[in-house]
Amino acid sequence: MLFAKGNAPVTFHKLTTSNLTGQGGTINMRVRLDGSNTSDQLVINGGQATGKTWLAFTNVGNSNLGVATSGQGIRVVDAQNGATTEEGAFALSRPLQAGAFNYTLNRDSDEDWYLRQ
Repeated sequence: MLFAKGNAPVTFHKLTTSNLTGQGGTINMRVRLDGSNTSDQLVINGGQATGKTWLAFTNVGNSNLGVATSGQGIRVVDAQNGATTEEGAFALSRPLQAGAFNYTLNRDSDEDWYLRQ
């Protein structure tokens, strides 16, 4: 699944579903790692995310200029209305780096998933 082509204007999108059963597929998403901390988002609304889905991120910001994330990080999966996400439901498909920063994908107690450096 592809949110948008890499050379499209930088408008971030949300994809909403009630349930996602990962079967090893990849969702391509865009993120800005140079300070605005914005990205495409996958929204799980009231259901659950199970299995394994790979997330592939393209940095649409200045690739030489990463910044430290603050708070929980950059939310990329938003579990809403009681939705749940299994531990391991999402993983980075490849390393994500900008400038001197390496980013990891983390699940929090709120069931949301965040990019953090």
